[in-house]
Amino acid sequence: MDLDVLFENRRTADRTLAILRERGLIRCLTHYISYGRTGYEDGAPEFIMLSPFALRIEHEAAYGHTVETEKPESILVRNMEELGYLTEKGYRGNIIADFHLYTFNRDARETLGHLGISADTVPMELNLHEINDRGTKGSILVIYGRTPLMVSAQCVNKTESGKCVNKKNGFFTELRDRKNTVFPVRADCDYCTNIIYNSVPLCLFKDLDVIMGMGFKALRVDITTESPEEAADIIENAVSFIENGFTEGDLMVRDYTRGHFRKGVD
Repeated sequence: MDLDVLFENRRTADRTLAILRERGLIRCLTHYISYGRTGYEDGAPEFIMLSPFALRIEHEAAYGHTVETEKPESILVRNMEELGYLTEKGYRGNIIADFHLYTFNRDARETLGHLGISADTVPMELNLHEINDRGTKGSILVIYGRTPLMVSAQCVNKTESGKCVNKKNGFFTELRDRKNTVFPVRADCDYCTNIIYNSVPLCLFKDLDVIMGMGFKALRVDITTESPEEAADIIENAVSFIENGFTEGDLMVRDYTRGHFRKGVD
């Protein structure tokens, strides 16, 4: 079973892969997904270029420059604009759809295939039975990671402070609701968007005994707010459960949700 890791922060990817190499675990990863290649290319997993959550016309040139510079064999796209842009520019590599490009059923998957998608990511809203009904061949399932709840063009930091920081590679801030629940927010200054994440990560490690028999193309771990050390620990935890089966006492993630995997969406 292929194991992919998506990094929302390029520097975290750099350091995490170095830690995994030190632990002898780099061999367990099939792909790493990042906005750019890390400095640890020697012996690193295959690189998949990560696309932004939103692509405006004014950012197309910068996005195209990144594609030309990184020369990725595969690109993960998150919206139809990115798919259309890559098709228009004659990109010849593999285009993979993230879960934002909905593939709720077989027809949707087939349509995206006709549009040039070589693999898709299972939508977060589907439960176990719905996933089986739509089919799993050629699909990637996220088994860990904070789910994006909202992508906004309104900057949380600018709204509060009145100032645009415009920090390269962005930064993290947070929102709190009336119950004092913290929702991490990543300000993606390169593309002028804010991504608001769930207060706790999705974790399907307990369901790996079922998941491993469903025929997915790959499983994916998404790293967002985690430090490199935390990321390496979570990846090591996932590898252990995939190879040896789940053991309750070895689960490192304490606060988490199992999403809709078992209950679905009404």
